[in-house]
Amino acid sequence: VDTMSSTHLSPLGRLSATHPSVTVIIALMLIVLHISYVSTTSSMNAVPPPRQPRWRPPTQEQSLSSLIHTPLHSSDWEPRSIDDLPALDPMESSDHALVFLLQAPLLKWKLGDVLSQLNMTHGAIGVQTFSRTNQSNNLFFSVEYDGIPEMFSSVFPTIVNGTTLQWHNFGGSMLYFPVNVTYYSTGVTLLGQLSAAQYNRFVNEYIANINATRPYYQMMSVVDAASGEEYLPSFDCFDLVYDALDWLLHEVHMKLDPDVQVWKCWTNLITGQEPMRIDDVDEYYEDILQFYQLIEFKFKDLSLLDALVQLRDLVIEKYMYLRVKNSYYKLKLAAPYGELRYEQVPIHRLVEWYRAKKANAVKWGNVNKEQR
Repeated sequence: VDTMSSTHLSPLGRLSATHPSVTVIIALMLIVLHISYVSTTSSMNAVPPPRQPRWRPPTQEQSLSSLIHTPLHSSDWEPRSIDDLPALDPMESSDHALVFLLQAPLLKWKLGDVLSQLNMTHGAIGVQTFSRTNQSNNLFFSVEYDGIPEMFSSVFPTIVNGTTLQWHNFGGSMLYFPVNVTYYSTGVTLLGQLSAAQYNRFVNEYIANINATRPYYQMMSVVDAASGEEYLPSFDCFDLVYDALDWLLHEVHMKLDPDVQVWKCWTNLITGQEPMRIDDVDEYYEDILQFYQLIEFKFKDLSLLDALVQLRDLVIEKYMYLRVKNSYYKLKLAAPYGELRYEQVPIHRLVEWYRAKKANAVKWGNVNKEQR
């Protein structure tokens, strides 16, 4: 997808689309919202099963690094084991499963629908199993991919004793059921149908291996300003959705309506030159440490606007570092610096885009061998 249509965007989304320089400020505001905003309307919205999330606002004494390390989902989201998923009987013609795209406003459990105004959404795969002969096999579950302990920890480290950068940039797939459909208020879209045999393969060959092949969460892609080439690809909740669809379409040939339209949502950092991989971390460590210290210290004793302006000046006028898996990259951002994109595309075109993205990740060496 080369261009972004603003016809489906909210007013804030259209502002980001038509004034790309605003995107950086919006992205930074999201970080601060994640840290310090407590939605007064969240109790009015549907919440994940089974209970109301418990979350307390941070105290002013807490540092930035401590504030950002809170889970993407509430502690009351209770992941289930893959052993809890039903196995369908291939000999029963009525046994089958439906596959859905589930979408909810990002951080809805904490902020309600606030981030839907920015078209910031969380995506997951939903699977509904059906069996006439064994009613206990009728289940609606979701396959989610989250940062561990949360998504922002893939961007921000914890600074220990002022000198040590402690990273928690892992990712993991989690299974939840039963699905609270009202929570996914952005959309529940039927994508296709699986036979019992296809479903069993999806569980045993794909879902069971996600965490072994996708151990790192990457919140943003890094792309070239001129060519659009993706230097450092993301892998977040939506990338798992695309990866699962790629597998379902090419490995088990899931039946699919070719006219199905799905939402593609992603965040890019824009650079004017190829990112520099830091091979000798010791040589650059003081510079890397200072960069993350500046990010943290700039939020102290500053108003929200001043903090955003100073952080913008740091990452735009100078440079920034980005952690990808176990490596650091030094980036020089270029206009428009960043973009939040959200557009509707045919599902087959989406999968083709994702396969090209995955091939480019192999080129850059940013996937595990198992993912190839």
